[in-house]
Amino acid sequence: MRRVTFRSVLILNLMLAAQVAFAQQREMEEYTFEIGGQLTLVNLSSLESIATTPIGTIRFQEFDRSYGGIGARFGYNFNRHLTLEAEWNHIPKTNFSEVEQSRKAQFLAGVKAGIREERFGIFAKARPGV
Repeated sequence: MRRVTFRSVLILNLMLAAQVAFAQQREMEEYTFEIGGQLTLVNLSSLESIATTPIGTIRFQEFDRSYGGIGARFGYNFNRHLTLEAEWNHIPKTNFSEVEQSRKAQFLAGVKAGIREERFGIFAKARPGV
């Protein structure tokens, strides 16, 4: 009986010690990769062109439209403050003139640097693109 009690107390102490060890572990580690998607909107504001001919002056209103699209983003985190990031956006249908309908794509790549805290972060991005 005495051995059973001793073993029970020993097992109980080991279980409690294991829980304390788990409690000392850090929170979730930072992820190395980030993957995301987004909706994008291209707003082409009104552009007025003026052409002067012998008959008179002609004014053209062009572009006053918005086009929506989708995109994807991928980032590789070197550490908590520096990320290498790439973004691709696809606009499936644009109508720059009454005759032409085309698709447009945008690709950006560069670095993102800043301060990342537990619940928020402030970053600056430098991403040239085509």
